[in-house]
Amino acid sequence: MYIPMPFPQCTICGKTGNQGYHRNCGGKLEIDPNSEEVFCPKCGCKWDIWATTYYCTCGSSFTSQDVYDAVRDMLLMCKMCVSEIENQQNARTRRNKLTRDSMRDFLIAIVEKIGYIAGVAVGTVVETVLRFIFG
Repeated sequence: MYIPMPFPQCTICGKTGNQGYHRNCGGKLEIDPNSEEVFCPKCGCKWDIWATTYYCTCGSSFTSQDVYDAVRDMLLMCKMCVSEIENQQNARTRRNKLTRDSMRDFLIAIVEKIGYIAGVAVGTVVETVLRFIFG
């Protein structure tokens, strides 16, 4: 199955395109990912995708290996970005959990202190009432 072959970004002028053209005849290039072949339907030429040389209108040229290296580097950078985003999300989750746990511990300590003070106050009132009645 042949699919349209895009023109990769030129390393000199930055031009890119969604279609590559055969330099000899101007036909729209197609690639077959299974056989790794480039095909020009206009003139019928076929060649190995790894033997492809790209020519830009600005005059620069680069090989398929240059494109492969650029894509590989871009994928590595994407992988590093994903890893950093995951690390930041994990850190945010840990901070939120610590914040919730800390707030819960703080509120529990306050409620326990209030309960202790209320218990002492109630105990004192009960003791005073009992002394008054029996005392």
